[in-house]
Amino acid sequence: MQSHLVGALYLENRLATHVFAPERIAVLRVLASQAAISLENARLYSDLKNTEAQLQASLDEMQMHVSLIENSSDFIGYLPMATSMPVEGAWSGLS
Repeated sequence: MQSHLVGALYLENRLATHVFAPERIAVLRVLASQAAISLENARLYSDLKNTEAQLQASLDEMQMHVSLIENSSDFIGYLPMATSMPVEGAWSGLS
């Protein structure tokens, strides 16, 4: 159970007394709890969409850089991801 405040429900009735009986207050508490859950879900969904947009923008930028590098006249190729010898050993035969 979470205990942080996400909103306030203010009800007032000056026309009649005892309008807010315990049963009605219980129903209002349930409704307020559901409203708080909905607000929190909306906030989390918004955060998720913002993060998704940021990640997509980063991916697009990285793909653009890869494309620039691949199309560069200085680009030779890719090193293999897995080698049978350490990287230092792979370069030692080139000197």
